[in-house]
Amino acid sequence: MRKLWLLIPVGVLGVVVYVVARTQAEIRRLEHMCGDLRQGTPITSIRKVAAKYGFERYLDPDVFDDRNRTWVIVVGTPSTIGDVACIIRHNQVVVLSTKVERR
Repeated sequence: MRKLWLLIPVGVLGVVVYVVARTQAEIRRLEHMCGDLRQGTPITSIRKVAAKYGFERYLDPDVFDDRNRTWVIVVGTPSTIGDVACIIRHNQVVVLSTKVERR
């Protein structure tokens, strides 16, 4: 019985470490993806680069930003429920800028 009580905290700690490590790895992949989408990259390459890093299914549809007169694509990380995202601005031809945003 004592061994069972010892295994429960060890198992819980293992799950917590796994979730934190997986989340951090996902954030690093998003940062690398955002870095690969440099200014001047054709927008036709966005889906290919997102697929390369495993984020293709998380591409949000383009939204027009009236304030900046640009189109915006947001790619969020599923494990952070979108609290960490790559913001891609484009003019429907090439990428104008990218940045990783944390909320």
